[in-house]
Parts: sequence; structure tokens; C-alpha cells
Amino acid sequence: MTLGCVIVLIMPGPTNTLLATAGLRWGVRRSVHLTGAEFAGYFVSISGWGYFLSHAATSLAWPPTLLRVGGVALNGAGIAYTAGFFERRTRIRHDLNQHLFPRQSSDNNRRPVWKRR
Repeated sequence: MTLGCVIVLIMPGPTNTLLATAGLRWGVRRSVHLTGAEFAGYFVSISGWGYFLSHAATSLAWPPTLLRVGGVALNGAGIAYTAGFFERRTRIRHDLNQHLFPRQSSDNNRRPVWKRR
């Protein structure tokens, strides 16, 4: 169990990014307690869910199947949402760049208007 929590802490993710940001902003000494808090949070949540699901799986047949199907569906929805988000962001950025930096026939096509000679 402890090894699983340590592996989760090592993997990149949103909370680990916040830990790194806190370490860079306030220093390691002032933000090291956040690592313990994250470890405790993962330990409690993983233990709680593991206990609940292990008892539910022994008395009912459908929770493991529901979790597998639901997990795949939620992961697919998350990937689709992320892909759509980045596609929209890229399209908006492309439209903005074309508006701010229109193409001209000179050699300075890639330079902003205010830097052209």
C-alpha cells in the first residue's frame, strides 16, 4: 500500500505540478509539508476506496464490471474533451495570429509588423 502511494507521488500529475510550483515559489523547506499532506490524502482515499470496493465485490457481482466499463467510458470522455479543448485553442491561436500578423509578399513574412524595416 505504501509503495503504491509513493509511486503515485512520483508520477507527474496536477497535484505534483502544484507541489513543484510551491517548491519553486516558496522553497523546499517551506513547502515540504505539502508532500506529506498529499501522501496522507492519497493513503486515506485509496485505503477507503479499496476497503469499500473489496467488500462490495465480495457481496455483489456487478461493482467490478461497472467500474471497468465506467472507467473506460470516463477515460474516453476525458480524452475526447482534452482533444477538443486543444483543437479549439489551436484554432483560436491560428486565427489570432493570422489577424495580427497577416502574410505579405516581402521577405519578412514571419516578422511582426512593428519589427519590419
